Amino acid sequence: MKVSLDHYVGREVKAVKGIEAHAEAQEAVWEIVLEGDVAIVNYDDDYDTPDDALIGMKLETVVFDAGSTILHFGTRDQDGELLSSSKMHLDPMQYGINDPNREDIEGTVRPQATPFDPETPEHPDERVAEEPEEAPSPDAEQAAEGTPEAEGGTEQGQDV
Repeated sequence: MKVSLDHYVGREVKAVKGIEAHAEAQEAVWEIVLEGDVAIVNYDDDYDTPDDALIGMKLETVVFDAGSTILHFGTRDQDGELLSSSKMHLDPMQYGINDPNREDIEGTVRPQATPFDPETPEHPDERVAEEPEEAPSPDAEQAAEGTPEAEGGTEQGQDV
């Protein structure tokens, strides 16, 4: 089951709530409620509860990074010009998404770390890379430099 914040871009912020408001995830610190009762739930107490100024703004973009998930919120006029904006960071492994409208998930879904599992070759004892080409020895290069062809001389059998 894949649930991603970028699925909710364009939704308006309806509320910002502290921990006491989210009974299901008791270890949660705060949540941002988007239209459709979708909650972005923060579990990291290093991040302060967002300001109520987010209410009425829409989730504009989401930037996923190894060290931080960045949420951009904004309010636009009728012409699409940005009137106000706000940016906030989440720890990429310390938030969840609760979407009661999705039948394929139940409760709050938190990001899962993808384990690094490099492909194991079919025969792990065999060398995978090809041997490098043999480079000419320095002596062979010097010997080639001393030939008339290398010095711009003439071919054999020609008069000089």
